[in-house]
Amino acid sequence: MPDCPMPTPFPAMLDGDWVPVTGGESGGLVFARQGERPAYLKYGTGRVADELTNEMARLRWLEGRWPAPRMLAFASEGGAAWLLTEALSGVTVDALLAAEPHRAAEIAALLGRYLRDFHALPAGQCPFEMGADLRMTAASRNIELGLVDETDFDAERQGWTAAQVWDALVATRPEGLRRVVTHGDFSTGNLLIADGAVAGMIDVGRLGLADPWQDLAILWNNLSAYGADAQAAMLAAYGITEPDEARLRFHLLLDELF
Repeated sequence: MPDCPMPTPFPAMLDGDWVPVTGGESGGLVFARQGERPAYLKYGTGRVADELTNEMARLRWLEGRWPAPRMLAFASEGGAAWLLTEALSGVTVDALLAAEPHRAAEIAALLGRYLRDFHALPAGQCPFEMGADLRMTAASRNIELGLVDETDFDAERQGWTAAQVWDALVATRPEGLRRVVTHGDFSTGNLLIADGAVAGMIDVGRLGLADPWQDLAILWNNLSAYGADAQAAMLAAYGITEPDEARLRFHLLLDELF
């Protein structure tokens, strides 16, 4: 049984051995069950509970549309929330890249094609809005509440304050942002590969309609550790010859505030 408070409907579903995976911010916890029925349980209160509710709604929408963890149960009571999902098979892309960095361009191309196909989901069927206006409002709130980790900024912004990032963000917001179905945090840690193909995505609580560079920028940034060839391979597989520098910079600045 996971070592956290439990709602009434859950205990019968939580047999087996569970181990803590990580501790999240604001009381968030994640537990994993290994063996024949691998699964994950996420628990949190307050802000984390709201995020788990968002993820639950998006997992329901993705079912039958796109590979993602199958939701087994969800509960919300007393300001807390619990989300139980099956584990996807495969290894995370960041783990695979760390083990086989010589395959970076090949793996990056897989991700580019996968993201291109994901962005082609019918935007008119997606009920979740996650565009620049909403994200900037949330970013401003994060600054006001002191939730931005200024020590975790990218190297080019080390030493900046959250307020400086915000000023740069406002000053560089481009015109003509598009709207496609985006993941919202399309990082190598949220993508799994199995049998030579992308098996699916996890942590989908920020999924919604936004500019495609919301996802492209985060993946581009992750791939920077493996060189320009990997970044170029990803963009080429997606169908882009040159990065849109304005939209890339804007979305990298925006991501710093989450």
